[in-house]
Amino acid sequence: MGLQYARADSFRPLQLANTGTAERCFVIGAHLQYSNLQVARIILPGLAHAEAFILPGATHFLRMEKPRDMAAALSAFYRRYPLTV
Repeated sequence: MGLQYARADSFRPLQLANTGTAERCFVIGAHLQYSNLQVARIILPGLAHAEAFILPGATHFLRMEKPRDMAAALSAFYRRYPLTV
């Protein structure tokens, strides 16, 4: 079938993101470019059940720049919202 791309005027990511009831951890690097932080500020309020965490000292490559801090943030999130099967 191959990759499919949505046209910008027809793509509705917030509608797709709000289809479930699971908690979401929205992690962004504190040192992202200004435009990326602005996008995050626009997207976050539209996400149901979302919790934001700003990772100090990181940009886009969170797991490579701050692996221990990223792991700690995710561990804390999963302790608050345990995965169930």
